[in-house]
Amino acid sequence: MKASVIVPTHNREKSLKECILALLNQSFDDYEIIIVDDGSSDGTPQMIKGLQKEHKNLRYLRQKNMGPGIARNNGVKNARGKIVVFTDDDCIAERTWLKEMVDSFKKENIGVVGGGYIFHEEKGLIGLWQSCNVKRGISEGRLKDPSFFESNNLAMLKKVFLEVGGFNPLFGPKDGSEDFNLNYQTFKKGYKLVFNENAKVKHLHKMNLGGVLKQNYIAGRGDIVFMFVNREKRIFRPYYFLVFPAVAFKKALGQIKYTGKKYLFPLFYFLDFLGLFYHQLGRFVRCITIKKPNLFFYVADKSVKRQI
Repeated sequence: MKASVIVPTHNREKSLKECILALLNQSFDDYEIIIVDDGSSDGTPQMIKGLQKEHKNLRYLRQKNMGPGIARNNGVKNARGKIVVFTDDDCIAERTWLKEMVDSFKKENIGVVGGGYIFHEEKGLIGLWQSCNVKRGISEGRLKDPSFFESNNLAMLKKVFLEVGGFNPLFGPKDGSEDFNLNYQTFKKGYKLVFNENAKVKHLHKMNLGGVLKQNYIAGRGDIVFMFVNREKRIFRPYYFLVFPAVAFKKALGQIKYTGKKYLFPLFYFLDFLGLFYHQLGRFVRCITIKKPNLFFYVADKSVKRQI
């Protein structure tokens, strides 16, 4: 078998079904879909069993709630494909997505392939703020930077994934950056990291303020674990927590130009400030739980080089 698509899920029955239906409609033929249920308590098992009656390439694994990283590792362990491809349960893949991912490995020494992004316009004030943030990231080329290749649109050779150790279990269910760490470990082994803009998914996550702040908190926690695992990626910045208001100001300036509504700048600045505060809070809490308080005075350098 050529490819295994792995989707971790937890209590997202509705969006997961949309995700699966898109995956079942791919233009590529030689593949399987592995759903790894991370301890869902909704109707996910019954929904999957219903789909399996008509689709023999749809597989279902269940584990206790241990987080998406462990779920993906479990999926790879059971995968039959030579290439493992990851997406999330709230993502909709284009029909040619899997073929584009698989074709990217025709070149030699490819370690990681990151895919493109279909912009999804969010509604409401928080949605507008986040939409502007995404547009800012696209304009700055962040999607093409492997420092930001995310596990909702990522592919690897199975043998390379196992060689680098997969998703590090030190990144717990409440820690982000496990995908960035995977990219960096692959880069350190000498493999190439490439971007395929045509391998696109649409991310349908619905954002409210609580969800955005939670994401920032989780990202902050992940930064600490990333530096704990990769000592060489620490940059000493003892004053950073004092200057993040200025960072928020810069972010808001970059976002506001995509609205045409300059009067929203104070609100965007407040929201960015709040997001960075939660990021710092996540960093602080994880420093305590990991028993490395000195890491609070460092920032993580997640940069790696992309090779075409």
